[in-house]
Amino acid sequence: LHDINFDEAMQIKDKAIVETGNDFRKRRGISRINACGCPYIKKIAAKQELTQSKKEGRDPKFKLVKSSKEREEVFLIKWRGRSYIHCSWERKCDLEKYDHSVQQGAARGKISRFFQNQVLTLGNDWKKNLEDGRRAQAAPTTHAHHSHTSGKSGQGSGNAKRVDDDDEESLDEEDYFSPLHLEVDRIVGCDENELDMDVLARQRALNLRAERKALKKREEEDEKEELLLKGDGVGSGSQSEDTDMSDENQDTSLDKDNEEKEEAWDPEDNVRYIVRWKGLNLTDATWEYWIDIKRDFVDEVEDFWLRQEAPSLEEVEEITKERHPHPRSFKKMKESPIFGISNTERPVGKLEDDEDDETDDGDDESDADSGSVLKLRAYQLEGVNWLLWNWYNRRSCILADEMG
Repeated sequence: LHDINFDEAMQIKDKAIVETGNDFRKRRGISRINACGCPYIKKIAAKQELTQSKKEGRDPKFKLVKSSKEREEVFLIKWRGRSYIHCSWERKCDLEKYDHSVQQGAARGKISRFFQNQVLTLGNDWKKNLEDGRRAQAAPTTHAHHSHTSGKSGQGSGNAKRVDDDDEESLDEEDYFSPLHLEVDRIVGCDENELDMDVLARQRALNLRAERKALKKREEEDEKEELLLKGDGVGSGSQSEDTDMSDENQDTSLDKDNEEKEEAWDPEDNVRYIVRWKGLNLTDATWEYWIDIKRDFVDEVEDFWLRQEAPSLEEVEEITKERHPHPRSFKKMKESPIFGISNTERPVGKLEDDEDDETDDGDDESDADSGSVLKLRAYQLEGVNWLLWNWYNRRSCILADEMG
């Protein structure tokens, strides 16, 4: 056993949150309140110690040991004032120990109410029922499941199987809330007054390069898996040697990636945006740092800054000089216009160390066609026609329903 230093654990936690990027399922495994006792952070610390010991030619001071029998009960926590991308799995003892709520014992009370709701909904054996249901769903898969993956009950539900070192392939795939809550609907504010648009173009190029690297890595893993399935002279001994070599290569690649990420620090990372999330009300909007949304939502941030641009003097003069149309020129719309498709050009910056410039244009064209097509409903179209008719007749009006 090895107790990680608090400062070391916090440093690993901050780096791990950044490295998970837009993999929010993996990010949930990083504890926000007890970094020293987090299994995910302990795993990274053990890998770092193993890599350092190999470089210095000594035995590691500690190593990662996994139990197939012992499991911990964890709860998926939605933190107050934070969005769903910051949800995390936490132990009951940590929630009670580090509870900073104004009301004493608030965490213990919420856990108790959660248990009561589960009993009312699923019965007294709700833990066993959820456990059996998850095992039944996991039976056809060939991958081992995480040893402390949790379900809706918060009860650890991993199978008693050996878990591979690559735990990211064995994370829980169950949706505990709507996936729409992880998608940006609209950026409505920022704590800065201006932004260099080249920052967005460069970030878009970085995202495309990361996607290409991930695709290349996935193809290499598929090729290795094909060779193992064919059994081209690969025995058990050689297979274990290959896995050791792959682990060592993975550790060195992680070190290189960490060095690159530390060097490529983005000064815009501390800029905050007010984000409205899909499927949620505007009252659930949250402040988000650029570092947390720059991998998936560059287009939404760019649309926000484009909306902040004031019209040119030529456009203002053209609007003011244009005469009001005659009421007889009004024509009722019979079909809804199409919304949801942006015609905005999305520039992609050129990176100094990027060798794959040929694929940028293709990716940009595919992104331009992406988007959900939206149309007005019949009653909405009728309301728009009524508003237009009043505008043509220079009549002030307010459109409201029975809710006011």
